[in-house]
Amino acid sequence: LKEVRRLELAIAGLDETGVVDEELRNFLQALAATTATTESRKIGEGRGDPEAIRSVYDLIQGKLNLLAESKLERRENRRELDEQLNLARAKLATLKPGSALRSRVVEVQVEADRAGSLTLWLAVLAPGAYWRPSYRATLNADTAEVEMVAEGVVRQSTGEDWSSVELKLSTAAPARGVEPPMLMPWVIEPAVVTRGASVGDYELKEAMVVPSRMYQNVLEMAPEEAPVEAGETRADLVRSAYNVSFRVPGGSDVPSDGRDHRVVLRRENFKANLVHRTVPGLAPRAYLTAVTTSPEDYPLLAGQVRVFAAGAYLGRFPLLETGPGKELTIPFGVDNRIEIVRVPQPDLASREGFTGKYRQIHKIERTLVHNLLDRPVTLVLEDRLPVSRDERIVVQIGDDTTAGYKDSAKRPGVKLWTLELGPNEKREIVLDY
Repeated sequence: LKEVRRLELAIAGLDETGVVDEELRNFLQALAATTATTESRKIGEGRGDPEAIRSVYDLIQGKLNLLAESKLERRENRRELDEQLNLARAKLATLKPGSALRSRVVEVQVEADRAGSLTLWLAVLAPGAYWRPSYRATLNADTAEVEMVAEGVVRQSTGEDWSSVELKLSTAAPARGVEPPMLMPWVIEPAVVTRGASVGDYELKEAMVVPSRMYQNVLEMAPEEAPVEAGETRADLVRSAYNVSFRVPGGSDVPSDGRDHRVVLRRENFKANLVHRTVPGLAPRAYLTAVTTSPEDYPLLAGQVRVFAAGAYLGRFPLLETGPGKELTIPFGVDNRIEIVRVPQPDLASREGFTGKYRQIHKIERTLVHNLLDRPVTLVLEDRLPVSRDERIVVQIGDDTTAGYKDSAKRPGVKLWTLELGPNEKREIVLDY
């Protein structure tokens, strides 16, 4: 009973935190709308301060990003607490006096054309059992190799402990449903403008879809076999017309405690192309990434990847579902051996037209990069121009911009420089607009 009450209080606390975060999000959105109205008026009067506007919006954007991350983390915690609460309530129900034991009876009619022995297998759909993928990626920078270990995190609260069972983990996902979605009419109409907001503050936004991390909730059980060490485990691939399953060799013990139990599915080694990436306008640091391809014979399901290098744990990132043989990019955190310096530059003097109807602002962004390694590296540097949504605002790239950039195919205004830096080489990248 105490456990049930503790979990209920924990869930209530998460809900209260969500209410507070929602109020803060509404306040920040209202602040952004008010700031847009005020600063637009100042710009029209020639009193605008672009740096002040950018600092305010960067602050608001940063806070909204933190609230979004907190919401996702709270959703995951809520799911785990709900599962623990259901298990605790089920255990509490078994302790109540006078409760009857529930059972099911299966009747099978067998016809045989001759005498002999017969073995029957009974497959049971057991609710309360599922698995999710998890990964460990370890980088060997000297050989440019990545070891990827795929794990199955099994959790079950069926009320029956599984002892020395064979697990077959399927990539089928019943939670996604079996029917295709129906596309409904998309109706748009003028937005209702509330007090304190301008029409320009309203945008059409599409819902963010978070990939499901729960897969087949049917785990098949087989007779006892000799267990194997986790480090030697390599699950066999079982293919069907639609999905791939992982059959874990040996016997596995999975208690009915609602907790995570890990089994190793596959261990692969990939040759990778090491590329550093930096976005100095947001974070003047170089991030090391390994670009490789996923396994040819099975998909990588969506899940968390824990990354390691030189024996150190670096963090984790969410892996989206990746088909067999597709490009796979694995981040390995900040590499301090690539120095990135964003050089502050004052705005060049602005000028107005003869009639006073237009104003021109000239900006230059300078970034210094220094390869401190004793070997050549590839560095992709990203910077951006403002993108105008109003025909009265024209953005042009300047003559002093460093040549050799490419435009991002999916992000308007984003410029990409791919730099081949020799040992101890320094380079300056200029964005003039």
